[in-house]
Amino acid sequence: MQHKNVKRFGALGIFISCLVLYNVSLVTEYPTRLMPRKVSGNLEDNLDQLSAILQEAQNIIDTLKNDRLNRGDNITASTNPSVLETTKLTSPWPIEDIRSPDWSSLFKNNQDIKIWIDVPNDFPWRKCLLDYNGKAATSECTLKKHKASSWRIVTDKDYLQVVNLERKKCLEPESQIPKQSPNHLVIKDCSKGRWKYTGDSQLSWTGGGCLTALGPNSGNAVSLNPCDPNLEEQKIEFGKLEEQNGTTRLAPLNLNNWIYRQQVFRDKNLVTSKAIVLEALNYEIKTVRPETKRRAVVFYLDKGTGFLNYLNWWILAWKLLGLNSLTERFDLVLFTHPDSISHIPKECSPYSSNFDLTGAGVCFYVSLYGISYRDSTFDKYLNSHECLVSLNSSFLEQYSHILRSDMDTFPTPQMVGFWPERLLANKYMGYTFRNSSGISKITEGLKETAKSLGFEHKGWFDIGSSWFGDAHRVIKLSKLTVALSRYLKYFMFGPGTHCRCATCHKLPDDCQWAGGPYAGTLLLYAQELAMNVHWTQEEYDSMVKGYLDHGTTTVESVCEMLHLHIFHNAEPFSKFRFGDGLYKTLNITGTDVSLVRHYAMYLALRSSNQGVGVESVTAQFNLTHDGSMANMCKGKDYGIKP
Repeated sequence: MQHKNVKRFGALGIFISCLVLYNVSLVTEYPTRLMPRKVSGNLEDNLDQLSAILQEAQNIIDTLKNDRLNRGDNITASTNPSVLETTKLTSPWPIEDIRSPDWSSLFKNNQDIKIWIDVPNDFPWRKCLLDYNGKAATSECTLKKHKASSWRIVTDKDYLQVVNLERKKCLEPESQIPKQSPNHLVIKDCSKGRWKYTGDSQLSWTGGGCLTALGPNSGNAVSLNPCDPNLEEQKIEFGKLEEQNGTTRLAPLNLNNWIYRQQVFRDKNLVTSKAIVLEALNYEIKTVRPETKRRAVVFYLDKGTGFLNYLNWWILAWKLLGLNSLTERFDLVLFTHPDSISHIPKECSPYSSNFDLTGAGVCFYVSLYGISYRDSTFDKYLNSHECLVSLNSSFLEQYSHILRSDMDTFPTPQMVGFWPERLLANKYMGYTFRNSSGISKITEGLKETAKSLGFEHKGWFDIGSSWFGDAHRVIKLSKLTVALSRYLKYFMFGPGTHCRCATCHKLPDDCQWAGGPYAGTLLLYAQELAMNVHWTQEEYDSMVKGYLDHGTTTVESVCEMLHLHIFHNAEPFSKFRFGDGLYKTLNITGTDVSLVRHYAMYLALRSSNQGVGVESVTAQFNLTHDGSMANMCKGKDYGIKP
């Protein structure tokens, strides 16, 4: 670039050009590789540097042009809760709130700001940032002007200070020195450090890292983690309380840009999630199983002790039914959060690769951080499915039959000697709330989801969460369920959809239980879609009764079903009343344990050393040793076919 105007730059010109280019990169979020550096006194060296700098500037200008052209779509919410429609703008997309150095239009002087994050594994997702005893945390958003959850943004060119209105101090990392362990954010005296709001709607710290909501797995703390534009827990939104038609609502500072960001993030994740679903649809298991049949029920034991009551009564029932015998060959497989291993009863042993899976039934555990701990896009409920297809679970392919079940359940005497030749599930659960015509917002949303993935929903709704059948089919179903749950989360409940609208500080009424599509039962929706792929018409038609997932409140014969499931009922048997200790003094003397409600009550009380009259019922039915309950249903046909 031997040009007279270029030569006039000299050393000072080189330095000024570098500074200009550096500031352009800060404003635009396109980092330059050329930083101000030592300038040579040699003219040719200066010209070479300037040539490279000018070329870098041209590259940024070209990138900006393409970026603005690519932002020419305006997205508006559709009446369909799972769809956002797209219409063309006549001018480039306005991006003043994420790229412009002029923040005055966004953060007005003395304006109280709410900061929210849709924390992906903390349902319902929308959480507001607040000061909790000097530490930053996330909590439910409210429509009141609490100073602890109100902030003031102080602008400094392209940078920000985030000041809490209660303490009148800054939101900053606890440590200014980068470290590998979580660097929690606190409210402290303001330092020279600053935040920057990036084009990916992240708050990045000048010392490195981005504000990250850790969610319930870490006590709802907020920390400084490595920046990753794919993490929803790093997507920061600024909002304000405003009055409309006499009501207060929480709204984004710039609605159009909020809509745009949600659409971009949702579309990106739909593409990724769809690819994962298609992979799961084509998943095949090539393991050759032993000739000797073997069954297992598979559970996930999460962090804490909440599972312990359920596990204790399962172990008791497993023994009394003789499922632990060589004849039955029925194992209890417990994938367990590492912190919970110490709580597992002594009857269960750790699994190893040389474990004998050819003898009598055994109880064993496998250490596993559930997928919700490894991938924040998944809720904790998916742990009980993903454990069947994790890297630690390949040994499950050796089984002939698997029962996939929640833990708050009971096996019945009909499980003895039962080796199903079909895939069993309960098709009478009723969580889609269909009208007299057999449809609801939920059923139509699930049909639309299936259509978007390229397969037909067969109209099989309200399928229960427990499956029992060929092990390889159950494993493939779980793999597909995990994939579908991620896709459903973005398709039906993704950013910017009806249930996560701009002003949804909480779930709308038609996104609550029984009101419409409810993300709290997303796992059931995903399982249902998977069953519509894998179940046959013959299997569906053969489920004339709910052999699995039968409730625990009736006085029917326990021999009419294979498996009981405790729901959210207050009537006996109730897991809530049991957990609250309300059955500790209950007298069950003379009750008939062959009836559903009394069967569940007996097993729960005996396994926890609660209740009155347990010993007399044990003696009355001679339930004193392993296998002593196995013959309770023998001698009569109850219509349950394998």
